[in-house]
Order: sequence, then C-alpha cells, then structure tokens
Amino acid sequence: MSRMINVNNPNPYHPGKRTALPKPHVTPEAVTETIHVKEAVVETLKPKPANAPKVAKPKAETPKPEAPKVVATPTPVKAEPVATWEVVLTDAGESPIALVRELRELLGKDLKDIEVMLSFLPDVVQKGLSQDDANALKAKLEAVGGKVELKQQV
Repeated sequence: MSRMINVNNPNPYHPGKRTALPKPHVTPEAVTETIHVKEAVVETLKPKPANAPKVAKPKAETPKPEAPKVVATPTPVKAEPVATWEVVLTDAGESPIALVRELRELLGKDLKDIEVMLSFLPDVVQKGLSQDDANALKAKLEAVGGKVELKQQV
C-alpha cells in the first residue's frame, strides 16, 4: 500500500492535520522603505530631457589653515625590568606519590605529564612567577618531600 501525500497540506509529518505555514511578519515601515527604494531607483533610471536646466552644485568651503599645534612630547621613562622567578624541581624525594598528588593539584596537569616531568629531573615546574608566588610554591613542594630551587629570570 502506497502512502498518499496531500499536496495542499504543508505538514508532511501529520498528513491528516492541516496546518498553515507561518506568515512572514512584515511591518508597515518595511513596506514604505521598500517603496521609497524602488522610487529612488526609478528616478535614477529615468532619462533626463535635453532641455532640462542644469542645477549648479554648491561649492564646498575651503578650510582655513590653522596654526600648527604644539604638542609636548613626554620624556620616555625607563621602566625597571621586573624580575620573575622560575621554580625548578631537582629531586622527587623519598615519597614521589605525595609529590605527584601535589603537582597535579597545583598545576592541573594529568598523571602522564607529571610522570614525564619526574622522569627528567631537574625540570622547571613553573616560570614567570613573582618572588612571593615562587616562594609559596617552593614551600608547598618541599612540604611533601620535593627538593626545589628558585632561579631568577630577567
């Protein structure tokens, strides 16, 4: 048995139910804008008669020259280089499991990355830290048995 499709029904999923498609929402402003656009196009396409008076275009005023502005240039201030620190893990200590847990918590890396880091010691744990942050990280790692060095970067 073949399925009959009702051509007049726009809803193919419910053949017995007649539903109309939603009508596009047209505002009166959109209609008037369309009319004005069409009129402007028609005006530009109309041929101009040969005896039509020419309308002179208004001349643009020439700007008067202004006096040059004097701008004070600021003297460049030499910024002192900010010292950043890097934390280097030199030894995992007697219990590397506690160090692995702490490193995963502090760095947000997965277990495989931490194991690779610990297999190639000494390795940089973090760099670009302020001195306070570097000292705090060093204290946390030394608390779980790791040996840590701080190196200053310029």
